[in-house]
Amino acid sequence: HRYLLQQKVNEVMQTVDVLICPTRGSGNQSAITNLTGQPVVCVPIGMDKRNNLPASISFLGNVYGEAAILLAAKAYQEKTNFHLQHPPAFH
Repeated sequence: HRYLLQQKVNEVMQTVDVLICPTRGSGNQSAITNLTGQPVVCVPIGMDKRNNLPASISFLGNVYGEAAILLAAKAYQEKTNFHLQHPPAFH
């Protein structure tokens, strides 16, 4: 079953350079990418208003596509300042 999942995810990923999805909750990709081997980098998107903890998104790439996700994550961080924010307890 893992091989079939890898094939299906690879098929979908051939249509995009980078897929952006939530790091947790609905749409969380970690269970799938742990099985398929797609590279992922997570970056902050601010503070979760419900618990005042950092929230993040994931940039998911093709197998051996680390360069694309790192470039996308870097571009995102250059346009935002979320990576500079910290929970009050860490100031």
